[in-house]
Parts: sequence; structure tokens; C-alpha cells
Amino acid sequence: MPTVRLVGVWDGVALTLTEPPVSVTRRQATAPFPDWVACAADGYADGQANAVKTAIDFDQGIKTYGTFPLDGVACGHNVQVLLAVVQPKSVDYLTARYDQLLAVRGGHLEISGWLQPVAV
Repeated sequence: MPTVRLVGVWDGVALTLTEPPVSVTRRQATAPFPDWVACAADGYADGQANAVKTAIDFDQGIKTYGTFPLDGVACGHNVQVLLAVVQPKSVDYLTARYDQLLAVRGGHLEISGWLQPVAV
């Protein structure tokens, strides 16, 4: 499957394209996907990190901020999450809800977004 750059307007449910898709290399993609290779170097995820990752996968509250998790991985004591779109309120929501659960073991929550705002 090719990697493409999409430009459009996100309404919290769907992306309406305002330009045709453009082929790009994976390196040119704007979304920092969870790094599976670096994760493997961190060792196996502990139970707490797995529990937090699973809770985020099923968290319905994040949808009130117009986004949802696309992917994620528990790495050691950390959790990496890729949201459809990152907005400050969605980051605040997830951080307030889950970061302290990882911090007790020295872990943290890393949040990135698939859709990135473009300055006009």
C-alpha cells in the first residue's frame, strides 16, 4: 500500500479532502508512527503498560475531543499512542487520565497524531 499525503478538513468524524492525494515516501510522512524497533529494545511491556494501552484502545471519552486511537504499543514501562488527530485537549485528557498510572513505575505516555495541522 503506498504512502500518500492527504490535505483536507477534519470535522471530528471524517477528513474531507481539499487537494488530491500525493504520493510520498514513508520518511516524508508527517505522522510519527509508534516505533516498534525501538520498542523491542526497551524489552517486554510490563503489566501496567499493557493495561494502560488496552484502556486507551477502549476509551470512549477521547471521542468527545474529535479523535480516536489508530495504533499503539506498550514498550517497557511506556505507552506510545497514535491518534487520528492530536489536539491540545485530547492530549490533556489522555495525560490526565493515564500518565500517572505509568509514572509510578518510571514510565510515560507518548502521544502522536496521524493528521497534523498545517499553518496557512
